[in-house]
Order: sequence, then C-alpha cells, then structure tokens
Amino acid sequence: MLYFDHCASTPPHEEVIRTLADVMKLHYANPSSIHRSGAEAGKLIERARALAAELFGTKPREWIFTSGGTESNNLAIKGAARAFRSRGNHLITSQIEHPSVYEAFRSLEREGFRVTYVPVSETGHVDVRDVEAALTESTILVSMMHVNNETGAIQPIEAVGRLLRSKPRTLFHVDGVQSAGKLALHPDGWGIDLLTVSAHKLRGPKGAGWLYVREGIGLEPLLHGGEQEGGMRAGTENVPAIVASAKALRLALESQPGREKRMYALRERLLRGIGGIPELAPSGPAAD
Repeated sequence: MLYFDHCASTPPHEEVIRTLADVMKLHYANPSSIHRSGAEAGKLIERARALAAELFGTKPREWIFTSGGTESNNLAIKGAARAFRSRGNHLITSQIEHPSVYEAFRSLEREGFRVTYVPVSETGHVDVRDVEAALTESTILVSMMHVNNETGAIQPIEAVGRLLRSKPRTLFHVDGVQSAGKLALHPDGWGIDLLTVSAHKLRGPKGAGWLYVREGIGLEPLLHGGEQEGGMRAGTENVPAIVASAKALRLALESQPGREKRMYALRERLLRGIGGIPELAPSGPAAD
C-alpha cells in the first residue's frame, strides 16, 4: 500500500517506537512523586523540554507539554484571550484555519469576544495587508496556521510577525502542526509568542504535543487540579509520549534540509504523473 495521508498522521519512526516502549517499561512512575523513580521520570521530561528548546532556539521553561495539537491550539487561543481580556476583546484569525483553531474562536465569540476572520486569496494565502487593516487598539491576539493541512499553502507568518512587533499589546499565535520539522520555524526571530506543535505529524506518537509560550506571557489554564507544566496544564504527564516525541522532533529537524529538497522533487514528480488524469486536479498553490 502507498500511504499519501501524511498531513493527517505519519508512520512513527522505528527509533521513536523503541524509545516509547523503553520508557513505558522502565519509567512508569508518576513524575510528580517525590521518590527516586518519580524523580527519574521527571528528569526525562525536563531533558525532553531542554531538547525542544535547543532545537527551536528558545528557553526550556517556554515549552508546555500537552496531549496534542488540538489541546495546544485551544490553550494558546482561549488561554491568551481570557488572560489578556483587560487589554481588549478583539481577536484576528483567517477563514481557513484548522477546526481546533476556528472552533476555539467561535467559542470565544460566545463569551463576548469580537473576532475578525480575514479572507484568503484564490491560492489560499493570507495577505498581510488584510491583517494590518483588521488590527485595532483592542486587538489582543492574532492566530494563523503556518501551512494549511488541506492545500499546503504556506502563510506569511514571518511577515505577520514583523508587522506585530510594532503592536506589543497584540500576541501572535502560530499553528505549526503541519510545518514543524519540515520547514524553517524560528519562534524568537519571527516574533512568535505562541507556537503549536504536534508529535504525530512528524513521525512521533499520538497523544503528545507542545506549546511554546514566550517567557513573560501568562495564559489562563484550561485544566485544573494540579501544578504540572508550571501550573499551565494540570494532569499527570505522559512521560513515554513526551520522551518519544522529543526523539521524533530531533530526528525530523536533523534530516530537514535534505528531506525538504527531496519532498519538493517528489511533489513535482507526482504532479507530472497525475497531470494527464482528467478527473484529478491539484487543490493547492503550485508555488508552495
């Protein structure tokens, strides 16, 4: 069977599978426990956090481990909107976001927030000028995906980040689920305040995600009942998935330069191959 659904989920890397099994077998203690086994499990989490920070050029304490991209998106969007409501109640996103982003904004509208959904071009791209035109004095959050999961359109997040540098009261969230480990992504250099990453989109396990939260930004937690993840995400951490996802992230980023060129070549080969089939038509922009 040929598998062409990698935007939905990827086959886990063999090293990731081994890591997941080893940690499940050897480090099953609760990482919040004060005994030695618990402390060892906790150290594994912090090593994974440090690795994510190293690979993205950030600080370890700026990463929160979650159950996946959907939770990370919800925590970023709802957590930021509710925490900074005293600044304003206006939010901006695009019309083509993933449901975990779009529905989070619809939920916030029911709480009284105002949301502007900026349009996209025929190729599925957001125009930075539309984002700029939508900004108001009460805008507290802009959220945008880096790569569209249906069309592959790459959004101008670096340009939006530059625009928002002059708007210190407005946070910038990027849904990097489809791009992390595949394209260049620099949270600090691109002015990103919140970044979502999902493990199973880069050959890691399901049930594991990350959320980058720039230092100094406090979110309102969605879950309560524990002080895990700096008080931002209550609940016993999934140690095997966290460690295995860090392994997947490292493998993905280490192989990214050569793999990116290879994937573009394969894409062109695929497009040429299906070009003569009248029933098929590409849905994404040719340039991306």
